Amino acid sequence: FDHLLPISKGGTGNISNIQIICKTSNGMKGSLTEDNFYILLNWLDTQSEELRKDISIRLARGFH
Repeated sequence: FDHLLPISKGGTGNISNIQIICKTSNGMKGSLTEDNFYILLNWLDTQSEELRKDISIRLARGFH
């Protein structure tokens, strides 16, 4: 489960703010808003396959 608008950005735990996404996508999205996540994905589509893969893996691991 994922919050469309992260709680850290003012989102709520209401069902209308919840979506089901895979663990990898949830890790990549992190605390981004839905709109910013789509901007990131669209930008990644313009990059080389090698860079796209590397960034996707790093994002999916999250920041510690």
